Amino acid sequence: MDSLFLVGLLLLIIYAIMVLIEAEFFTAFIKSFKHFYGRINKKEQLIRESEKRSDHSVMYRKSFPSRKSFFEIGLLLCTVSLLASSAIYYFGR
Repeated sequence: MDSLFLVGLLLLIIYAIMVLIEAEFFTAFIKSFKHFYGRINKKEQLIRESEKRSDHSVMYRKSFPSRKSFFEIGLLLCTVSLLASSAIYYFGR
């Protein structure tokens, strides 16, 4: 029962990570870090000026087609294991 619950919990965590990646949650942090690093580092500023590069980078949209199934299966496994272990605890004695 414990391993069934842990597998379900792992699937729910994978689902949450996929949602964060699809929503581009980390993109803002990466962009601000690159901008900050480009402003403090004089060498990077000189390279950027000589190559006439801009601060704008190309954005890529990531999509996970099996995201919903991770959530459904993970929630099902967690619920079934919780109900089964509760039934064993209360009615098993």
